[in-house]
Amino acid sequence: MEFVLGSKKVLPDNIKSSGFAFNEDEAHLELKFKILNSIMIIAMIFSLLFAVLSDLKINDIGQIHSKVDYFYSLSSLILLILLRRSKSYFKAIATTFLTISLLVFISALIFVVNDEFRIIWFYF
Repeated sequence: MEFVLGSKKVLPDNIKSSGFAFNEDEAHLELKFKILNSIMIIAMIFSLLFAVLSDLKINDIGQIHSKVDYFYSLSSLILLILLRRSKSYFKAIATTFLTISLLVFISALIFVVNDEFRIIWFYF
């Protein structure tokens, strides 16, 4: 899939594989890259969406957690960019992303007291 705006690409064709070519014996690593990239892209988009909706007073999650969601979206984007640099960064980036995700979930549990379904966020 390729998105073109004028003569420039907006999104790379191989965003899920972080721009790497994988050999046949690296099929498991390719799958790991695709899964991690997909999860980080989804997390980045939806955390930004929830933060914007909160700031627009459409879905109030509180000022603190709204800022946490902005941070989560930005950190996911930075980790996506870093993951494109080297295959060897995979484990460190996956661990960092999971740690940040856990902290975001804990923040939701503590600061979003008016949302009874906040515990469900742990399962998404």
